[in-house]
Amino acid sequence: MDMILMIAWGIWKNRNEVRHGGRKLAAAEIYGTASRLREEYVAAQEVSNQPRDNPIDQLRWLPPPHGWYKVNADGAVFSKHKWAGIGVIARDDQGRVVAAMSQRLQAPLAALEIEAKAIEAAAMFARDIGIQNVVFESDNLQVCSALQGETEASTTIANIIAGTLFHMHQIRHVEVRHTRREGNKAAHGLAKRAQSIDDFVTWAEETPPFINSVILSDVNQAFQV
Repeated sequence: MDMILMIAWGIWKNRNEVRHGGRKLAAAEIYGTASRLREEYVAAQEVSNQPRDNPIDQLRWLPPPHGWYKVNADGAVFSKHKWAGIGVIARDDQGRVVAAMSQRLQAPLAALEIEAKAIEAAAMFARDIGIQNVVFESDNLQVCSALQGETEASTTIANIIAGTLFHMHQIRHVEVRHTRREGNKAAHGLAKRAQSIDDFVTWAEETPPFINSVILSDVNQAFQV
């Protein structure tokens, strides 16, 4: 029944796209999309049903342990242009920005895929700037659970998860944590910024001006007495 509903939705969606000048999809393409969406739905249900004795969700950004770094990652989908954006920001245990990156991908990735690509980019970024003892954070629970080994990655992101773990293994100590969107605002702002750049932009030991207020808010809340 789930599959029938996914296919019906796919047909309806493609008809609307055709009416607005879009391309008519072949039956196999609609079936493939429906199958992928069903896999993602089933995987998300498995994640939500996982018992969590020590919930790690948080409503604000928190600093990493002393001597560690925290790297937040987020993705954004620009469906109008069939682009996607990635935002990554690394901060030390005092909330100071060590490095940041905003990258645009010329690919029409689905939401789950871009969230997985974002954390993979974060792992490579952390490795390249040479930081060790890293807490990686994403606001996508499905991606975090796959990286933590709590659930099996869906087929659409299995290769991305494998690549991410490979890069993380090149860093001395690594933790992966899930955060709420409220705790991931800086990375989200960087991902959104990708819409206005050609390829990618990085910042080293400076705060990107357009997220300066977010960084200040994060630090004030994290260290308030």
